[in-house]
Amino acid sequence: MSVGVLYALLSSFLFSTMGTIANYLYSYNINPNLSFFSSSVISVIILFFVLLIKYKNLSFLKLNGKKDLISVSIYSGFFCLFLVNVLVLFSLKYIDSGIQRSITYSNPLFVMLINYFFLKKEINKNSLLSIVLMFIGLFLVINNLNINNTDVLKGLFFALLSGIFIAIYSILAEKEENNISDDLIYWFYGFLFSGIYSLILIFIQRDSFSYLLINNINFFLLLSMGIFNFLLPYIFFLKSISTIGAEKTTIISSSTIAMSMFFGFFILKESFTLLQVLGAFLIMIAVIFSAIKK
Repeated sequence: MSVGVLYALLSSFLFSTMGTIANYLYSYNINPNLSFFSSSVISVIILFFVLLIKYKNLSFLKLNGKKDLISVSIYSGFFCLFLVNVLVLFSLKYIDSGIQRSITYSNPLFVMLINYFFLKKEINKNSLLSIVLMFIGLFLVINNLNINNTDVLKGLFFALLSGIFIAIYSILAEKEENNISDDLIYWFYGFLFSGIYSLILIFIQRDSFSYLLINNINFFLLLSMGIFNFLLPYIFFLKSISTIGAEKTTIISSSTIAMSMFFGFFILKESFTLLQVLGAFLIMIAVIFSAIKK
């Protein structure tokens, strides 16, 4: 097994545990945005000391010569980290993690649709097959849900939005890949800006910071989410892309859907119908087809 494949598998595994950790956090009345803000702060603090050890000085804080990297980090922090993950965390409050991941990871569908309708790019046979499979898969995944329930509708809406914003980020980031000279600095500023965006939302919502008066269990859960659901999986994901390419990384990342269902079923006691499992499988197959260029 190559190092790049291992990075992709580790990233997928860690991303798939988010539903489990989020579920426990919600049981302690810590809301999604506060959870994400804490994770951003934890990620920034850890990356600061890692970069300090790496460079042995504070040169990574100097903005000279980092204009392109900072600009990428600004919109990455907004789309990829803040918007996507806050929407994911909100959707996990209302729908099962396996269902949520199936919908969010259908983002290649939105990439292809945006490319076709707005950027006037052609759709090849693999992409067309992928679109059909994803529509069928999404229908099977949500077919058994009670869509008359307001909470379920909220969960589906947030999950769909997270997939759309991942697609937008993917399209924007495609042209900026060469501007990421140091992925650790990139994520440092990405999490820094995402934390700022999250803090603004906290003040808009007038959320209470009383959750900072936490017990050992809460601290462990917040620390776990920050490290294992945000910091490490994003670093591994980018490492995988730089090692084995975006195509193979995307294909391997589709396994997050199956892993999320596994954790949901065995740890959170979520139940899935055979049709929902089939729908999730079709979405995984569709992601693989969408990643194959020819």
